[in-house]
Amino acid sequence: MSQIPEPKMFPDIQSLATTDINDNPLAIALYQAIEYAPMGIAIFNQDMQYLAVSHKWLEIYKLTKDIIGKSHYEIFPDVPEKWKQIHQKCLAGANAHNNADYFPRADGSGEWVNWSIRPWHLATGEVGGIMIFSENITQRKQTEEDLRESNTLLRSILNSTPDYIVVKDVQGQYVTLNSNAANFMGRAVEEIIGKNDFELMPLEVARKYTIQDQQIITTGINTTDEEYLCSADGQINGTFRTTKTPWQDTDGNILGVIALASDISDRKQAEEDLRHSNTLIRSVLDSTPDFIFVKDCQGRYVTVNTEMANFLGKSIDEIVGKDDTEIFSSDVVSEIRAKDHEIMTTGKTEIFEEDVSFGTVKTTFLTTKAPWRDAQGNILGLIGITRNISDRKQTEEDLRESNTLLRSILESTPDFIVVKDCQGRHVALNSNLANLIGKPIEDIIGKVDTEILPLDFGQKIMAQDRHIMTTGNTKTFEEDISSGGINGTFLTTKAPWRDHQGNIIGLIGITRNISDRKQAELALQKK
Repeated sequence: MSQIPEPKMFPDIQSLATTDINDNPLAIALYQAIEYAPMGIAIFNQDMQYLAVSHKWLEIYKLTKDIIGKSHYEIFPDVPEKWKQIHQKCLAGANAHNNADYFPRADGSGEWVNWSIRPWHLATGEVGGIMIFSENITQRKQTEEDLRESNTLLRSILNSTPDYIVVKDVQGQYVTLNSNAANFMGRAVEEIIGKNDFELMPLEVARKYTIQDQQIITTGINTTDEEYLCSADGQINGTFRTTKTPWQDTDGNILGVIALASDISDRKQAEEDLRHSNTLIRSVLDSTPDFIFVKDCQGRYVTVNTEMANFLGKSIDEIVGKDDTEIFSSDVVSEIRAKDHEIMTTGKTEIFEEDVSFGTVKTTFLTTKAPWRDAQGNILGLIGITRNISDRKQTEEDLRESNTLLRSILESTPDFIVVKDCQGRHVALNSNLANLIGKPIEDIIGKVDTEILPLDFGQKIMAQDRHIMTTGNTKTFEEDISSGGINGTFLTTKAPWRDHQGNIIGLIGITRNISDRKQAELALQKK
């Protein structure tokens, strides 16, 4: 049996570079460790000649393996003077590093790099050269920037709604909230984050909210209530419709509570007046949660929300996979199926009223039906949102479908949504607004209001928008419109669109047609 030679220990990297490494397993391991390191590594002598490099270094700088022994400045003749100075400092014994350094390329592109330079020493203690460690972090930096932009746009959209939105963790501490909720509590958003209700509200109010939140976290069941809400000083501040739902991660674990509160004080007062007048208008102002469903091309239910399941008196599992003939009475099925076939055949969204009977009870619904499409635009079925227009309640449902399904559901909302830049050009809008204007979305993007609406009407809107973007304030207002084929009374909220640094880069507008409600109020006043 041959005797295994004892490994030779080398006093320094220079010795490793000039010795036959095949005689030393340690040298082989060290060279392979450098060669296959997951980051760019290059080792130089005092003359900045390459002694060793990793594959990653060659890959990052698009080099070949025949650079060993060559000067770094020969390989990169355009090395800036500042880098030569850094190299010399490190060759003199200094360390240098930068966690995120931007390197522009000659072609106009650039890369973010995390780099570190350290000297290596001979056995005598003298500096034998330097080691450069380099990691390309461009993708990470881009991901961070994309996340900041996404969060900024999300906050801008949240702050453009008149509702109050808060998110708490399982300990009851506020994770985030919109500016409306912060204003309601009489504090800045930053003063609320990280605190719980006991630190912000009177004891009895905090105890009430904590009990409600813990019930959501424990049961995992959504709740929707009409209630009086108290501000931070304990004063009742109106009647609100509050929806609380568990905040879950992608695995379904409950992380806390999401709460959305809509101020329905005015509507509740109108309902009270309508009850005293005993008129049919009561059915318009009374509100119930929306019912949401998805069907495939054969008319089978793919999914439904719990509100619809509860209304039908069935569980979701009892509905999924069935068609309307197995759920509704025969006298309404033919009409429903005819409308569904029309939507899936034409590919058009329709909003219409329909009467559905359950036993002796007849209810009128306002239904929006739209084609359900995949990422390529192929029609897979239809999506329906049904609202009980006896109550006119605003509903919030948490649908966790794919991005394509979610986009289709958003497109079926009856509200009109628009985003404009600082020049008033349309950046984005939903199909409902495009349909209201009477033009395809592609014909509106990039244009200002005076190019797509009557001149005087367009100038009026642009003046309103400039005021919002100049003051930076959110504004909610009602307006009667009769121009360019658009007629009715609308409730509009306009808010500045800001980038992640807080700079105003445009405007977000959400408009709702409240003509029916205003007509109801007018009829009441005449009595």
